[in-house]
Amino acid sequence: MFSQGKELAILAMAIFAMAASGEEGRKNDEGSLLAQLSGERNEDRMALAMDLAGNYKLKEFEVSEKVLKRVAEVLAEGLKETSAKARADCLFAISDLKDLALPYLDTMILALADDDETVVDRAWQALAKIGPPAVPRLIKALKDK
Repeated sequence: MFSQGKELAILAMAIFAMAASGEEGRKNDEGSLLAQLSGERNEDRMALAMDLAGNYKLKEFEVSEKVLKRVAEVLAEGLKETSAKARADCLFAISDLKDLALPYLDTMILALADDDETVVDRAWQALAKIGPPAVPRLIKALKDK
């Protein structure tokens, strides 16, 4: 049938379609999304978080700030994954959240010292997307080094 990542994407899109049906639907959908973002499997949580961050960036649907904060948390947790691809993908996605990524700037800056070149490149790209709010933390990191 579908891979779990595709199943999560389909679930997310179904939830967003239901969210368009009104305030009560949005409350139920928020609960469903938060439950999915707190699931047992890291891969599932990160896949859904990346999908939500990307769709938030494209402004294709509304997602509550509570859900977006959880998305940022999941993506920040993904920066500690053993897979370089997962770390790089999480960096790319978390930067789409702009201000919601700010609490995780220090973790993103640590990725600049990653052993994997792709992760380092993504960390620079992510910090550039966040822009001026990242500059003071970058300066501090350079001074501390």
